Amino acid sequence: MSYLFQQKDSSQPTALVLIILMLFSSIAASMPQALPDAEESLSTSGRTGNETINVTIGSDSYEWNTSANASITLSGLSSTVSYDIEWKVCYRSNSGVMYFSDCNYRQLREETWNQVNQSYDYTYIGGNITVPSGVSSHSTSVQFEPSYNTSYYSSRYGFYIVAELRTSGYDLDDASDSFTYGHYGSVYINDYSQHSGDVVLGDTKTFEIESCGFRYYSAMHTTTWELVNDDTGAQVNSSSHDNWTANNCRTNSWVNIFTQANGSNGTNGSSGTWDWGPTGAGNFTLWANLSHAGVQTDSENQSFRVMILGIDDNSTMNMTTEIGSPGDGLAWANLSFAEQDVDEWYTVAWNLTDPNGQEIDSDDFGWMAISNSYSRELPFTNLDEGTYCVDATLYVGTDYVQATNQSCFTIELPDIDGDGVPDLDDWCANTAAGETVDVNGCAESQKDDDSDGVMNDVDLCPDTVQGSTVDAVGCSDNQLDDDGDGISNLEDLCPGTLAGETVDADGCSGSQLDDDSDGVSNDVDLCPGTVTGATVDSDGCSQQQLLDSDNDGVDNQDDLCANTPGNEVADSNGCSPSQLDSDDDGVNDADDQCPETPTGATVDSDGCPSSVLDSDGDGITDIDDMCPNTVQGAIVDTDGCAEDQLDDDEDGVMNNVDLCSGTDVDDSVDADGCSAQQLDPDGDGVLDSLDLCTGTPAGESVDADGCASSQLDTDNDGISNNLDSCPATVSGEVIDTDGCSDNQRDSDSDGVVDSADACPNKAGTQTDGCPVNQAPTCDIYFSIKSKGMIIAGEAAISSVSGTAGIVPIPVGEYYIVAVCSDPDGDSVNVTITTPLGVHSESATSVKVGALVKVSEDMTDTIPIQLVWDDGKDNFQASFAVELGATPDPSNAGSGSFVPGFSFLTAICALSAMAFFRRKD
Repeated sequence: MSYLFQQKDSSQPTALVLIILMLFSSIAASMPQALPDAEESLSTSGRTGNETINVTIGSDSYEWNTSANASITLSGLSSTVSYDIEWKVCYRSNSGVMYFSDCNYRQLREETWNQVNQSYDYTYIGGNITVPSGVSSHSTSVQFEPSYNTSYYSSRYGFYIVAELRTSGYDLDDASDSFTYGHYGSVYINDYSQHSGDVVLGDTKTFEIESCGFRYYSAMHTTTWELVNDDTGAQVNSSSHDNWTANNCRTNSWVNIFTQANGSNGTNGSSGTWDWGPTGAGNFTLWANLSHAGVQTDSENQSFRVMILGIDDNSTMNMTTEIGSPGDGLAWANLSFAEQDVDEWYTVAWNLTDPNGQEIDSDDFGWMAISNSYSRELPFTNLDEGTYCVDATLYVGTDYVQATNQSCFTIELPDIDGDGVPDLDDWCANTAAGETVDVNGCAESQKDDDSDGVMNDVDLCPDTVQGSTVDAVGCSDNQLDDDGDGISNLEDLCPGTLAGETVDADGCSGSQLDDDSDGVSNDVDLCPGTVTGATVDSDGCSQQQLLDSDNDGVDNQDDLCANTPGNEVADSNGCSPSQLDSDDDGVNDADDQCPETPTGATVDSDGCPSSVLDSDGDGITDIDDMCPNTVQGAIVDTDGCAEDQLDDDEDGVMNNVDLCSGTDVDDSVDADGCSAQQLDPDGDGVLDSLDLCTGTPAGESVDADGCASSQLDTDNDGISNNLDSCPATVSGEVIDTDGCSDNQRDSDSDGVVDSADACPNKAGTQTDGCPVNQAPTCDIYFSIKSKGMIIAGEAAISSVSGTAGIVPIPVGEYYIVAVCSDPDGDSVNVTITTPLGVHSESATSVKVGALVKVSEDMTDTIPIQLVWDDGKDNFQASFAVELGATPDPSNAGSGSFVPGFSFLTAICALSAMAFFRRKD
């Protein structure tokens, strides 16, 4: 399969050749297509006559430098015939249907500069595909990527791919599909204002909307621009412009944005000018969007702020911070304001950052100044150890920055001994100043790891066995070795061993021992077995150890049997049988008929013992009987002893009558052999020797110490455990009859103990134990002065809050009346202020009023300010009065006869109230 046909263009064709080619093209175009018809001999060619070809492009449009693809499908094929497909990619010259012949002189080509020939080599985009016989249908796909060539993009109708089906020289069918190839382009906003960026109210912003580098022909590119008020989200104005091709940048429009005066829309053209406005003060964004075929391809925006300058205000803000007691995690920021303008609205925005610089709390609040000064406290709770900072910004109104301030504070946990470990975690209080402590706050002088009574800092023997007696430096005898022979003092039988001498297990060297007690130490004694009392020489040998007096072949020093008869043979010890009594029964071996008599046994003249006798008839021979006088018939143990002959616990009461076996030695016992420690008088199952609570009431359960809950007071608060509702009271706390302190009692069962509960008798859901506060509400009325401060009809403003708006009132003197009540039943403190006076009242349901005077020539508004609180939260509201229509004189009061309020936004109300405060 081939996709590219290459042709070298090495020279320019002559005019004659061009004329011939054009003439040939005209003749070829006028000739009918060689499509199969009825005259063709289909039966001999094998074709079906129903062969069709279809071409489908992968996308309607492609971006530059991307590959395009198309699918080619065949149907109605003869299984006995092979087919050929030729395809090409061409540019269009019109918007009509394109045929294969239309592509003869519009085929796209790749251009490659031939450096050798100094000319372009052209590679045409197209190819041939062979379809073998044996199939009735076939599908394939082709892919191509034409490079940019200006001549190919001169038509606004785009491009197409065309394919023709052939067999045996017949042109059977052709098909095509169109597409566009180009660049989506970009859009830009250029700020040509006299003052770029933010502007002051009254200035004009000028922007150029520009689109660049797009080339597509099947659909226009559309540039749309709009101005949006970022504060409200509302669209101020918008417009659009359509473009065809643009290799370079094209100015779509100029936009003049008037911040104060109205403008009118200009003309819609490539360089038309649009006048938009007014914007007023606030934040705005100009958006420009470029789209192709209804799909957005690029976007740009520029934001700016319109500011109101010239505020004449001298107010100041001061902020200090303070902390609570160590360990309570409390702090406060105290803000004070001075030199305020009366009837001016102020706002403060603040935030709190933690020791890591992370914001952990923030808020804002505002107020209408009724005097030159104002103050506010910001509480902070549950703070961990570390340094925190409060930042506050004071605004005149809501957006003009008047002052900023910062104040930092440090939260510390209590550490009375100053060792760096908070008391809550300190196991060793009162550490001496300057000592190094461990993580538990303990210095070496406060620890005794081996519990020998000598603190670690002076203990030279840190691993003393518990219970050992130690010296002043913490060492026991088994830890000392004064002579350094490797045997501790406790086990050393020879304490003064010379350095370097080898010792035995008792710590004794040869120079310290004299085993035969002859006065010559072992290390120099040549005759170590000298008989006691014998005179020895310097080598430790006696005269007898050097002779054999009885001539038995054993030297005197080794002869255990002197004077062995001459006719008897002696053993290695110098003893003959007549001199030996191996079983020490008094009968020599030569005459002993019982040579293995147990030591100490009584024997007869033949050397036989009385072990065959059983004098008391208890079945144990006399030689083994430890109790020789056993009563006849008594059961005995292997030692021949009956129970009435034994006292295992040695308490003086024989086993057969001892009711308390195992009595401790030296304990006094009763006639039954029981000591006091073996008795349980209160019957609680714990012996008196272990019973810490004697006299336990019958039937009560006890612990391992024999104590019932009625006998215990675990927290030492004076209430026994069985009556104590709070068993873990901290020592020293005041308790009630149930044994509970304020730190344990929760009177209202809201999960917050009384000591921390700000509302101990009212169940709440907040962390301070109080219910969520319901804010008091205030409704606004007005009445004619002559009728007094009355309330009639519907409220002019229900549940007034914030900057409520403007109320129109007819000419005359009126009371502006506020009626406030608290749904929680709290007392409400209310103050209403007008230019003519101030009125304050306090009650659970309160009515206050202040006078205003509306004149016929009044052109300004009258500011009204309302301040109220319920002891928990503070509230403020402001609104204004303006000259309104004349009411029905029959209506005595309320706002109902006035055609309602003309409610404005908070910004409008604020601007109206601050009308006298602004400069031009």
